[in-house]
Amino acid sequence: MLNLLLSIDDPIKRDLLLELYLGYKSRLLSYALKMLNDQAAAEDILHDVFVKLAENPQILKYDQADKNAPYLYIMVKNRCLNYLSRSKKVQPVKDIEIAEEADFTEMLSRQETFQLAVQQIMALPDIYKDVLLLRFGNGLSDQEISEYLQISPDNVRVRICRALKSLQKSLAKEGEDHAEKKAGQVER
Repeated sequence: MLNLLLSIDDPIKRDLLLELYLGYKSRLLSYALKMLNDQAAAEDILHDVFVKLAENPQILKYDQADKNAPYLYIMVKNRCLNYLSRSKKVQPVKDIEIAEEADFTEMLSRQETFQLAVQQIMALPDIYKDVLLLRFGNGLSDQEISEYLQISPDNVRVRICRALKSLQKSLAKEGEDHAEKKAGQVER
């Protein structure tokens, strides 16, 4: 990766990209790992993000280097969500540690809920998806999000509120549909 970064001709672009790579590598990797729970995939995604930036360094803001962090997180988030939607991986049974049946059921329920939440977030319009992930995924403040997205802090709060309401409604509807499916299976 460092060889690729060092191959950039423009020293200003190269230095900024190197600074971003060294400064955010571990945080972005941790962020991707939380979303994917797969070390190799998280590393691949991080590599892809920096390859994309090395190939298109004009994407970055050179006058305000600290403003590039949210963009990096969004790139990683989008690639992780794409990976999740493409792979739909099922964890092999041999990799699951089963302590008790109740623990196993709870673990499956949490995993299903998480996957459902990710799917519902992916279904949100980009204006809502981005503010949710910047706020809750990256821990940015309203002001930081507003500066990055170039909208007012009030607009950020409105978008977050609307996104959460929409997400709550879609998750509740999905939960009702899921309960009806289970009830229909039990009756058969």
